[in-house]
Amino acid sequence: MLYTYMRPCDVILFKKKDISPDMKMISYIPKKKASNSGYKTAALPCTKEVLEIMQKYEAESVEGYILPIYSK
Repeated sequence: MLYTYMRPCDVILFKKKDISPDMKMISYIPKKKASNSGYKTAALPCTKEVLEIMQKYEAESVEGYILPIYSK
């Protein structure tokens, strides 16, 4: 959401596997578009602010999710 323009549902489902190994890009399939047969992967830069938020919640995250507000 903030700094990324991602939808709230995509931020909640955001996982560590969605970040490139060099921590510079975020790639994900937008939930709103995932049900369409011709969906595309969205990619955006991983900003300093995003990295700070990820580090803040790293200890609390479960099941690979970045934010500690969702688990299956």
